[in-house]
Amino acid sequence: MTKKICITFFLKNDKKKTDGTAPVYVRLSGVSGNTSFATGKYVAPERWSSTKQLKLARKNEELFLKSELEKIRKKILEITEILSNDGIVFSAEQIKSHWLNPNNLDKRNKHTLLEVFDLHNS
Repeated sequence: MTKKICITFFLKNDKKKTDGTAPVYVRLSGVSGNTSFATGKYVAPERWSSTKQLKLARKNEELFLKSELEKIRKKILEITEILSNDGIVFSAEQIKSHWLNPNNLDKRNKHTLLEVFDLHNS
């Protein structure tokens, strides 16, 4: 069963840098709670629309940021697909955890040969 997830990018104007740019955050909602976290990207608030985001990007930096945000969206969707295919009931916090520490996703249900022997012999 695939859960519907809503991925929204927004600016956090209260955390502006000295050059006036604000950090872009991502909010995950629609799956067992909501959570948000920083993307590590910054943009000038006057170039951001809360509804259109960067749809009218013209500058090279804005076009690059737009592509980076799309990569983030795709990676989050990839994480949810992997968790769904594994039959794991997941929450927004778990998606955030896998986003912030991608090694968690790679290590799930994987064991070294010695660990397999130990599991078998116990």
